[in-house]
Amino acid sequence: MGLSMLYGSYNFPQLEAALDLHRRHCERWGYRFECLTQPLTARKLYSKPYFLLLTMLTELSKSMEERHEWLILFYLKINQYSLDLLTQIVDYPMAHPDIELGWSADQAAMERVIRSMEIQLKDQDRPPGIAWVPREWFNTFEFEHGFEGQPGHFIVHFPGLGETRISHMAQWLNVLQQNQQEWEISPEYTFYAEDVPRFWNEFAANASIRLA
Repeated sequence: MGLSMLYGSYNFPQLEAALDLHRRHCERWGYRFECLTQPLTARKLYSKPYFLLLTMLTELSKSMEERHEWLILFYLKINQYSLDLLTQIVDYPMAHPDIELGWSADQAAMERVIRSMEIQLKDQDRPPGIAWVPREWFNTFEFEHGFEGQPGHFIVHFPGLGETRISHMAQWLNVLQQNQQEWEISPEYTFYAEDVPRFWNEFAANASIRLA
């Protein structure tokens, strides 16, 4: 199930076009797509985890046959473990009002919660419930000086570009329109075909060693 969000005063056609690409991707691969179009809270940047939590609760209320299995592009397994994770994230600022989380408060809270959960799992000799997968799989960066990825990469992210973000997005939308075949490559012909199974094989092997 694909999730995204777009609301507020950001009325740029490039953002709508980018959102449409997410929608079309989900349609192509048979995923349901949902987009948050209004804030769920006045707390800075916290509508995203609230949206994830709301969707997680909705899916868990369904029968196993009806519910989706994953939330993407954040890659959250729909289960009780993920529900606990999201609940702690949205609760973190209220449970720890003395901690300054900075501008990206939702991400800072998420990082602290994940680290705490990892320590608990390790202390209890339980299998890891969180995998730190390569960022480049689904979050490849566009910088002022250029793109860090290659044809076949899943997504282009525009972090920290400020006022030039929209112009960078416009350039990429034009590239995809003019050279779609160059960039949209079937997964079996990309680095994913080797990197993904190799990563998970190593992850499973390391998990077995830790539990042995």
